[in-house]
Amino acid sequence: MRAAQGGFFEDGLAAADAGIFPTPADDFKNAVKQKPSAGALLNLGIAEWQRGHAGGAILAWERAGKWLDPAGSARGAKFEVCT
Repeated sequence: MRAAQGGFFEDGLAAADAGIFPTPADDFKNAVKQKPSAGALLNLGIAEWQRGHAGGAILAWERAGKWLDPAGSARGAKFEVCT
């Protein structure tokens, strides 16, 4: 099994660093299924964005946000762009 050789998350990071797409997205999807985490979801969003799948990226980022803030306490917060 591939996950036993280092894990889908690590495989996804390596493929993303090498610029090999869509492999990272597939690896991060498997990582989320195997062991959900905000990091896997954030990286899935980046991988989806890199391969031109804006919808998949946004969905992954929204899921990561819910993972980090399940009560939604950041809703309505005002964020400023630092320049």
